[in-house]
Amino acid sequence: MIAGKSTQDHTGEGPRIVTARDAELRELKDAFKLGQSGCGTVILLSGSVGMGKTALVNTFLTYVTHDLEQREDPDSRDAAEAGPLVLTASCSFAERALPLSVIKQLFGSPQLPAEDRAMAATLLSNQAVAGHRLEDDPCTNDVINAWQAEVAQGLLDVLLGLVGRRCVVIAVNDFEHVDSWSLHVMMYLLVRISTARVVVVLNESTGARPRFQALRSEILRQPYARHIRLLPLTREGVVTMVGESLSGPATAELAGPLHEISGGNPLLLRALIDDCARSTFAGEVPGVVVADAFGDAVIRLLRRYGAEAVRATRILAVLEEPPPLPLLARLLANSVEVTGQLVDRLDAAGLLAGRRFRHPMARAAVLRDCQADELTGMREHVALVLHRYGAPTGAVLAQLLAAGCPAAPWATDLLRREARKALDTEDYEIALSYLELVGDQAVSPQERTEIDALRAIAEWRLHPSEVTHRFPGLPAAVRKGHLPDREAVAVVRNMLWYGRYDAATEAIRALADRSPCSTEQATFFAWLACTYPGLLPGLPSVRTTEAPTAELRAADLLGDLLLGRRTHDSALEADYLLRSSSPVDAAHYPMVSALEVLIYAGHLDAAERWCAGLMDNAARVRSSIGTALVSSLRAEAALRQGDLPAAVRHAGFAMSALSPAGWGVRLGAPLHCLIAAHTAMGELDEAARLVQCVPPRGVAETRFGLLYWHARGQFYLATGQVHAAIEDFQVCGDTMRRWGMDRPNLVPWRTDLAQALLRAGKVDRARVLAEAQLELADVGGGPARGVALRVLAAASSAPGRRLALLTQAVEALEDCGDTVELARALNELSETHFSMGKASRARVLARRARRIAETSRLHLGGRSAVGEDPPRLGTAHEAAAVADETLSLTEAERRVAVLAAQGYTNREVGQKLFVSVSTVEQHLSRVYRKLKVKRRAELAARFQRTLANSRISGVRAMAD
Repeated sequence: MIAGKSTQDHTGEGPRIVTARDAELRELKDAFKLGQSGCGTVILLSGSVGMGKTALVNTFLTYVTHDLEQREDPDSRDAAEAGPLVLTASCSFAERALPLSVIKQLFGSPQLPAEDRAMAATLLSNQAVAGHRLEDDPCTNDVINAWQAEVAQGLLDVLLGLVGRRCVVIAVNDFEHVDSWSLHVMMYLLVRISTARVVVVLNESTGARPRFQALRSEILRQPYARHIRLLPLTREGVVTMVGESLSGPATAELAGPLHEISGGNPLLLRALIDDCARSTFAGEVPGVVVADAFGDAVIRLLRRYGAEAVRATRILAVLEEPPPLPLLARLLANSVEVTGQLVDRLDAAGLLAGRRFRHPMARAAVLRDCQADELTGMREHVALVLHRYGAPTGAVLAQLLAAGCPAAPWATDLLRREARKALDTEDYEIALSYLELVGDQAVSPQERTEIDALRAIAEWRLHPSEVTHRFPGLPAAVRKGHLPDREAVAVVRNMLWYGRYDAATEAIRALADRSPCSTEQATFFAWLACTYPGLLPGLPSVRTTEAPTAELRAADLLGDLLLGRRTHDSALEADYLLRSSSPVDAAHYPMVSALEVLIYAGHLDAAERWCAGLMDNAARVRSSIGTALVSSLRAEAALRQGDLPAAVRHAGFAMSALSPAGWGVRLGAPLHCLIAAHTAMGELDEAARLVQCVPPRGVAETRFGLLYWHARGQFYLATGQVHAAIEDFQVCGDTMRRWGMDRPNLVPWRTDLAQALLRAGKVDRARVLAEAQLELADVGGGPARGVALRVLAAASSAPGRRLALLTQAVEALEDCGDTVELARALNELSETHFSMGKASRARVLARRARRIAETSRLHLGGRSAVGEDPPRLGTAHEAAAVADETLSLTEAERRVAVLAAQGYTNREVGQKLFVSVSTVEQHLSRVYRKLKVKRRAELAARFQRTLANSRISGVRAMAD
């Protein structure tokens, strides 16, 4: 057999492959018969690596030796000499520089008779002296010199002496790696065997341009030379191999996929068959399995192709898409022609198909075979070449990210530019991953400061609690003007968020002194005036001559609403800004400002709708700060609507989304919602626990401090700590007046202080405060107006005036949708009716108040003046009211709901009630929310009993 190669390995590769190589095997057998008859034959067997050349030759040699055994006569001592003599050698890449390595294997074979072997050894030992003489007389690769001819002639004499007695079969494996001296001797021998009983089989793997092309061509030029090319197995050949190796009815179905994956390469096919066989043996369902055996075969195949093939496949493996041939040539630092030949060889070997791996497992095996540092260096090299080639930026960045090490200086500008783009599209994780690749050695100190500022922006959106002290040099950079306006504003916002006012104040003054003023500066200062009004009260307003942006307009709208400037259509404009705004992250400051405008302007349904949509966006961009802010704003909207359970739920989620440290001074916002909601629900123990959670010291300079003081004052009042409540409400009012932010739609401190004063017996002062709030409240109504009327009624001693004020309060609160304040006003109106001897009306109002309170989980403070419900109702009117399931609705809402339940369109309802379609839609939105229905069919079912049994005058008449 061929030296170093077994006829059959543990997988039985020889029989398997040769079954599919019958034609080639027959050609070898024919050549052997010619050689036996005295016609010398040379066969060059070529094919890609893994095509089964060695297995085919070994099978042929088995046939030759088996033929000898069949003809051997046991009684003849010379029988062995009559049979063919097989001489084998294997070439090796590592031995290409060893002189006469192959010749020594052939003529040093123990199969040679001893005297012939001794003669050959003498000839080959003498070449050492001749080898020294060669240094002074070098020969070219294609020309044999005198000393080689002398050695070759001696070996030819030995060979001719052998063929006089028997046929000689010479087989050389991996002939492409033959050393030059052996090749010259072999050439001398091969051109002189035309009439000798010699069969020579040279097995070579096709590769790049063959070494010693002239000598190889000379061999093939001989008339007795044949060239057999082993091509990839056809699908029929794969069917044959699979059928002989695997059993079962489904094996034929495996042939197609296995042929596609292996490309017809027998080495790869054998590995795939082994993987399938192992899975079947393990009890799995028979099918195509591509596992470790295939991956190992890929690596063996590549190593036999050489370092250039390994490097090429590694480069292809790190690329997401197959590159154009010129780009691959540049990556390999080769010519396009050489690279094309290499790719063609890998295609022929079944590894690639159009510069793409035939199966992901092949790509994974190539990457797994590469050391980590080698892979990193290769990715950096690929990134650089892609950048210089003009490849898409995404492909370059993908390589830099995969390398995961500090980028070279050439990549710094690219990473910084793409990080800014990622921040613009709220891809904070991507932006941060780009910025983390910029090494300190690749940038100047000022550039490092800019990069740190960008990192602070991204990290604040993702992990706000971790940013506080990460970049201590940024405040100084803002003061010195080393940062662009955008980064400078972001840094100052971050300092303000965490209450670092000392450093922030200096940076703010530096920003104010920058000229000309940019829209980023103007937006920041407009936002600062209504969010941190206590920080720099004397700071002049900053305006820009640049075209106003949506961000600037949102900040101005919030300032107009809270600071008492023009407020008409502010909610409509805020809604428009939200619709036209491109950012999807709710932590984007203009989005927050627009949502706050909707909340403070009383458009709570719209605010809730926007918040619900933005929650999904915040989750998509993985912005923890965005999730927290949206939840806090939803809690504020729910609290103002009187939905206390929702307020607790949303505020609690907001508190869990960020740690207290991560909330910074804005902790006062969700904390106020929780304290106020738990207090209104009568859960005073939980409210007391929350009151102990003191917000950061810097909250006193923000409007979030106003919200906290207000909620804490309500808790003190509910627990009988009247003087503490008065103090909190008074501080709240004094601060709001000092800041020029005395707006009841932000904090109605006057009515809360008035209620505390009433508890303290200071009726006159309470009345003055209630009247003052009534003047400040919007003429159209709203919670502030309704609460002011209710408190003013409480300060009145005349039952008739109390009744009139409370009736107005109920009407105002019905229109604004604040169910908590509506329930309180109804409860007090019930008590007033009861005190005036109108028990029936009092009971109706009391039940309605309790029904609304139950829906909102409002604690009304124990039994009302009406007392417990009697076991029997006195009138049909009262019976209908109790039976009605819609007592939580206002009269206006009930009228709209009844008509809608009867099938009228919104336009028809508006025409019958003399209101606009928009008003009908707003009423229906509140009806759906209160009754927890989603469509008109459910609304009709809910009103069926009411429409059949109602005795309330005017409702059906109005519907008709």
